[in-house]
Amino acid sequence: MRKLIVGCGYLGKRIAREWISQGHQVFALTRSPDRANQLRQAGIEPLIGDVTQDPDFRDLEQLETVLYSVGFDRNSRQSREAVTVNGLRKILAHLPGKVARLLYISTTSVYGIDDGSWVDADTQCEPKQENGILALQAERILNSFAEEHRVSAGILRLSGIYGRGRLLARQQSLMNSVPISANPSGWLNLIHVEDAVSAILACETRGRSGATYLVSDDLPT
Repeated sequence: MRKLIVGCGYLGKRIAREWISQGHQVFALTRSPDRANQLRQAGIEPLIGDVTQDPDFRDLEQLETVLYSVGFDRNSRQSREAVTVNGLRKILAHLPGKVARLLYISTTSVYGIDDGSWVDADTQCEPKQENGILALQAERILNSFAEEHRVSAGILRLSGIYGRGRLLARQQSLMNSVPISANPSGWLNLIHVEDAVSAILACETRGRSGATYLVSDDLPT
């Protein structure tokens, strides 16, 4: 089976590794030729392109699954809207008739709740910050596309991802006693990257089409 990852970074490359181990052919979109070489070495077939610049998928054959897992690069010149919303639109424009299943990695920021109350996948979304507002908009775009083209779709709202090699810059700041701006009485919700991978694979194989899943550990800190 052929699968495409749009956003093959910290999380996406682990999904690719699992799919390859299952015998699937995995493609990944990347902006960088250097990154493309790294993907090839990992057994992934790179496609050079940028979600903000209408990538060319004309030669891409039928896909079983497309995973959209694009993170926002604060060092890039692109706006968050260009990546989260418009980028998804550009990818979807190439997929009618080419994909059976869509998976979208969203964020718990769509809930907009910061008062310490518990939330679940059915909690009403009232995002307050840009990333949550745009992620919720992207979710609706994905669901609309899936309904129009009769494609299976799953949305996973992930809390903060942690794991080996994650947030190295912040760890270095802590080691150097550099203060980090945060609310000392606030709650932090996290999910280990390997648990996130397991949730995504479960959603792909056993998830209900059109469902939204909240993916977080059950021990906020």
